[in-house]
Amino acid sequence: MPASRTNPLPRVTDRQSGEEELFVLVLDPEDLCFQGHFPDSPIVPGVMQLDWAIRFGQEAFGPLGDFQGISALKFMDLTRPGERVELYLRFDRPAGRLGFRYQVGAGRKSTGFVQFSVPD
Repeated sequence: MPASRTNPLPRVTDRQSGEEELFVLVLDPEDLCFQGHFPDSPIVPGVMQLDWAIRFGQEAFGPLGDFQGISALKFMDLTRPGERVELYLRFDRPAGRLGFRYQVGAGRKSTGFVQFSVPD
């Protein structure tokens, strides 16, 4: 899954490094990802959540490797414009595995793992 370069990333209002990388995102209702994805009730498409996780993962951890697949992908709640969303990322470089979690407060929105090629 190549990262898209046509859709801008959401605005980052805070970033923290630690055991996990944390990006606090503000979802602008005018963002391209909301256009046409349910005009009467816009949500962030799942494919955009994956794209953002990969692109912010590259920002946090550098090159991740070649995309190999997705596992344990779960969407628990809708992500809507105007929300302040926390994106937590963890990268296990030896395993080539990027874990992500989107949440608002204590409520999880989505979670999953993206697998990349493992360096030789």
